Amino acid sequence: MTQWEPVDPETLSTAEVVAYLRARCPWAAAHTHASLAPYLLEETYELLDAIEEYTTNPGSTTRSELVGELGDVAYQVLFHAALLDQPNATPTSACRPTGNYVSPRAITEVADRLRAKVVRRHPHVFETTGPTSIEDVERAYERIKAEEKRDARNDATEDDVTEDAHAGDNLARDACASIPASMPALARTQAVLGRLDRVDLSAARREDVPGTPEPADEDVTETAIGQELLAVVQKAHAHGIDAEGALRRATDALIHERGSRASTDTH
Repeated sequence: MTQWEPVDPETLSTAEVVAYLRARCPWAAAHTHASLAPYLLEETYELLDAIEEYTTNPGSTTRSELVGELGDVAYQVLFHAALLDQPNATPTSACRPTGNYVSPRAITEVADRLRAKVVRRHPHVFETTGPTSIEDVERAYERIKAEEKRDARNDATEDDVTEDAHAGDNLARDACASIPASMPALARTQAVLGRLDRVDLSAARREDVPGTPEPADEDVTETAIGQELLAVVQKAHAHGIDAEGALRRATDALIHERGSRASTDTH
């Protein structure tokens, strides 16, 4: 049996505790970013359930469950950061526990980059003049984020005229770039609509979406919307159409269409 010096966990930060797990626990040492991904997804869904429970039934019990689920997601973040600290590790490599504790550094980088991002995207908080409404905040946030995406692509070799000609398309693309393609299609579509709305490329209104006429007497309730969605899925199923894929492709087309319209409007 492997032996090593005991350590008092009361003297350790949470990040240091996770670093010791990586060094001394065979289960933790065997994991990679890829093998941990399903756990992160599972914990995220459990957190969403806890949020819904606390929202609909606030109390000490549901609050405690929410705190616990927040911790479980934070643990996943700490674990992935600990993997980045592993010497000579690759994104897919797994190893045996060595007992050699590695001081957590990546989590500090994560925290520092997060702090810088939050400050950068909220200039109204740290400057003397702020926006006048939530809508102003959201639009400014999305525009700053889109500018960051464009800068990251390093388009220095492109002609300025070409860049201007595609400015609207780039705005739509950049605003939606951070929305994961792996998200469920319906959740992704709602996220895309929110992003486009916040950068003034709104497609949130039904009449703005091609092929969706407005009924004369529309019953806009959660139940009614749910029934409409169910009917659409049933129709897709009856015709052998993958509703998830159909919505995903339609959303991609919407992003391109909004960008193209914006490019036309600016010329």
